[in-house]
Amino acid sequence: MRVLIVGAGASIEEAIRADVPEELWPPTTANFAKKMWDSPPGNLFYCYWLADYLGDNGIDPGGNPTSLFIELAAQSTNLNIERLFEYCWINKDAQPQGSWEQFIEHGVLNPLTFLLLQAFYVNGVGIKQLQAGKMVASFLNDGDLVLNLNYDTLFEIAARQIGRQITYVPNLYPGHGLLIAKPHGSLNLLANASHFHFAEPECIGALHSSANDYRNYHAIIPPRFNKKYVEHDIAKSIFDSIQNIRPEAVTFWGVGLTESDADLLDTYRSWAASGAKVEVINPDASVRDRAQLLLAKEAFYFPTLEEWLT
Repeated sequence: MRVLIVGAGASIEEAIRADVPEELWPPTTANFAKKMWDSPPGNLFYCYWLADYLGDNGIDPGGNPTSLFIELAAQSTNLNIERLFEYCWINKDAQPQGSWEQFIEHGVLNPLTFLLLQAFYVNGVGIKQLQAGKMVASFLNDGDLVLNLNYDTLFEIAARQIGRQITYVPNLYPGHGLLIAKPHGSLNLLANASHFHFAEPECIGALHSSANDYRNYHAIIPPRFNKKYVEHDIAKSIFDSIQNIRPEAVTFWGVGLTESDADLLDTYRSWAASGAKVEVINPDASVRDRAQLLLAKEAFYFPTLEEWLT
């Protein structure tokens, strides 16, 4: 069994192969605020938490805290998107009811959906053919697990474009096709206070049903420093279903491997220590070095998908 871990770099590679202009590439943690919140002048996304966050860090937020935060986040200081979401999570109970959910909906899901539609949707055709994901999905075997860290459903759509069946964890595996685990949440993961389910992955841009208060923002875990899956019932349910497996190979595709993902790193280490071969697909060779350091194991490096597939 192989575990393929899909990160933001995989979605960016999909965009590159689809000739998507760079300004419409999906975001990474490093450029999240710029990509998601920096719309034309006078139309910046505004969150009242930003002024509080900057002020608590000794910075005058001025009249435009959003632009100031984007500027500071681009400088790779400790004032970044992961620290902001951590601050908001810690202080969410002191804010008006529903503030956290509104932040997720308007600060994450809506701008990401709009970006993906511009990048990958063609009128009269639907989602473009996703060449990178199709190549990878055709290489994987039945029963392989795809741990998708992205909110987008590009990999799942690509797998279905070549006829692969997908089963979202923790649903019962039918014995064929690929397993997909998305503990960070997904555009098509709908939830209310007590239940959750996955809608069709081709839902990008669709208006999800509000019946029984099912909304996709309930399940989203934003890029937050010191996040823990035990704090999120849905993430815990998904994560509990996969963390004790013993794969033969663990392949990181477009994953940055940040130390803030403590729960993930513990699981990666467990998989690596059980004898799994570790592979890194990334044009940045330093990611291989980081993987070897964090996992204490040799990692085989592939700068391109083609080199990995051969």
